[in-house]
Amino acid sequence: MAFCDRFVGKRSRTHDQMVQAARSGRQNIAEGSRAAATSSQTELKLVGVARASLDELLLDYEDFLRHRDLRQWDKDDPEARAVRLVGGSISRVRPIRPVSLIRPPPMLLGSSTATPRSWPTRSFA
Repeated sequence: MAFCDRFVGKRSRTHDQMVQAARSGRQNIAEGSRAAATSSQTELKLVGVARASLDELLLDYEDFLRHRDLRQWDKDDPEARAVRLVGGSISRVRPIRPVSLIRPPPMLLGSSTATPRSWPTRSFA
């Protein structure tokens, strides 16, 4: 977490707690999504755990602001709107293929016929 590394002491309990809550939330969302194909009960349980982790992370962010006498933005504040605009432009960027879909270099495949020209390329068009 870039925020924690920059603004929260790396040796503090808060740093560790915030990083673990973020990782836990992300991981439980992913696991819940995978579980959806087989069990809606497991999916709901994992999503609930993710929500609890992310709520804990939110409280830590609020504590960070409060301890430094910084104002928490309302959802309609100009600063919050500007951040949402940036987030919206990021979501329109064409996604990059997952690493698992990219072929490894030929020396890892044991093939002497493949050349770097045959490797997949990324198109940003």
